[in-house]
Formats: sequence, structure tokens, C-alpha cells
Amino acid sequence: MNVYDKAYELKRAIEELPEYKAFKDAFKKIESNEQNKKNVRRF
Repeated sequence: MNVYDKAYELKRAIEELPEYKAFKDAFKKIESNEQNKKNVRRF
């Protein structure tokens, strides 16, 4: 197995983590609202 295969395997494992999924959901909520985006950028 080469390093690229291991990197892809790691990527897939990270994407399955509940923490990663929660982050992606939060990011989508922020990006869907212009005021939220401004608040996050100011923070």
C-alpha cells in the first residue's frame, strides 16, 4: 500500500467522525446566512 492510499483511507475515516459531521453542519448553517457569515468573520 502506498502513501496515497493511506492518505485517502485517513480522509475517509475523518469524514465519518461525528465531530467532523457536526463541523460540516455548523459550517453550512453559517454559510447559509449572510449575517452569520459577517459575525464569524468579525470574531
